[in-house]
Amino acid sequence: MSTKQKQWTRVEARKVSSSRSGLLALMFLAVGMLSGCGGGSTNSPGTPAPSPVSVSVSPPATSVDQGDTFQFSASVTGNGDQAVTWSVQEGAAAGSITPAGLYKAPAAAMDVHVVVTSVADPSKSSSALVTVRAVSVSLPATAGARFGGQQQFIAVVEGTVVKDVNWSIEEGSAGGTITDAGVYSAPMSGGPFHVTARSVADPSKAATAAVVLTDHGFRMLNSSTLEPRYAHTATLLPNGKVLIAGGISINVDGSSGNLVASAELFDPATETFTATGPMSSARAGHIATLLNNGTVLVTGGRNATAEVYDPATGGFTPVGNMVAERGAHTASLLGDGRVLIAGGQHAGPDAFAIYPVATAEIYDPTTQTFTRVGDMPNKAASHTASVLLEGRVLVAGGYSGSCPGTQDGAAIFDPASKSFSAGASLPGARAEHTATTLNDGRVLIAGGAFEDDCNLDGFIYDTAVVFDPATSSYSPEKKMSEPRYQHSATLLLDGKVLVVGSTADLFDPATSSFAITGGPNVNRADRRATRLADGRVLFTGSTAVAEIYE
Repeated sequence: MSTKQKQWTRVEARKVSSSRSGLLALMFLAVGMLSGCGGGSTNSPGTPAPSPVSVSVSPPATSVDQGDTFQFSASVTGNGDQAVTWSVQEGAAAGSITPAGLYKAPAAAMDVHVVVTSVADPSKSSSALVTVRAVSVSLPATAGARFGGQQQFIAVVEGTVVKDVNWSIEEGSAGGTITDAGVYSAPMSGGPFHVTARSVADPSKAATAAVVLTDHGFRMLNSSTLEPRYAHTATLLPNGKVLIAGGISINVDGSSGNLVASAELFDPATETFTATGPMSSARAGHIATLLNNGTVLVTGGRNATAEVYDPATGGFTPVGNMVAERGAHTASLLGDGRVLIAGGQHAGPDAFAIYPVATAEIYDPTTQTFTRVGDMPNKAASHTASVLLEGRVLVAGGYSGSCPGTQDGAAIFDPASKSFSAGASLPGARAEHTATTLNDGRVLIAGGAFEDDCNLDGFIYDTAVVFDPATSSYSPEKKMSEPRYQHSATLLLDGKVLVVGSTADLFDPATSSFAITGGPNVNRADRRATRLADGRVLFTGSTAVAEIYE
């Protein structure tokens, strides 16, 4: 009974005779009214009324792909009975939901309301808004393929659990052929041609890539790496082989595995991989530096240890520890054979946070010791360090905060004074970019990611700039074929720079411009590019598949 009804009952009682029969009549009247209000309560006039029933649903709003499922939960207060029923307000065309609150989205984009209702009090309910996403298909706007070669295309389908696409070539057989798996075989002449991927789930959604045929491109090797890995190193040895060491293993389902200590060698003559001695410590995010004596210094990987690989013995030997724990740092071979190790990050209490450092040190191969030098002006991790032709080192960009946040800071290290001085700031804050010293002494800085410290704002650069040490200035931005970070940039024998993400560009220092070239068959990030002695470029990592640009 409501408070208003109780008050009304008391007023009427005063109007009734005080006789015993009148009192009994009043009691029967009160009981009848309580029963009509869903009563049965024996609360005395001073006892608080029961709490009203309420229902809530969590989360109150979400987005799902077409055909995907999402688990909702409900809470009932004011009643010990937590039982609820679920329904979809818009009916069967808007999806379905199980008695346990598992919603399955329809094969159409729409806004849906999932309703939960209390069993104890069906007048109490709550709803959640579900946005069923629209289907979209994306391909690089422009891609390159070698004349007569093959190129793997991968379409990114979003908004649906059905990721399949149908492939076609706009120009028909004259433009080449493409398999159901997206493997394009280019003709020997002509172009550009247009490859289209159309969603199976929603044929109205498609994407088209313009394919430019070029003289150079990628070729997948018949052999694979012995262990799928990423965050590893790949170093060209004096004997022409490539040392591939450490990293994070990749499981059969493509997920990340564990840190590995294993190492292997690639032989360009046979294009095969063979095992070599393992490192003394499993590590990832480390740096490998070829020393003047032909051995390889391996440093860090979120620890302070270091070791040296000797190609003559095929084994690693620990050397003295660094003065600081670090990973995602830089290691630069100086003109006198020593190595400058700068910045990086250390492991903190939060495994998902980044803790950059500003410290720097020098490794001396003759004594196998590390000596601290002056700090960088700013903390930095995932930055770049480029040895200039006159011997100094340009350090640029990187993550500077634990959230993380990127910076536009730059510094110059002078080996003579063993100290850093501030350099001209980058045109834009960035990390996980590349920096390549050109044959004329300038430095090409390409791509990278921008992160707003402690916020979710960010973007990826599709531009590059050129730093000129003579004037300490940067060129106007140069446009690449796509946004890139965690990509590679390799100086070729002809002085051009091969920049590779999901597509590949060649930067020509003579014209300060990019041109599309044949693209990779594996377009995942964090691939390692190693220029071989004959000028070809080996790509390893992210999968066991290896390929060569030639």
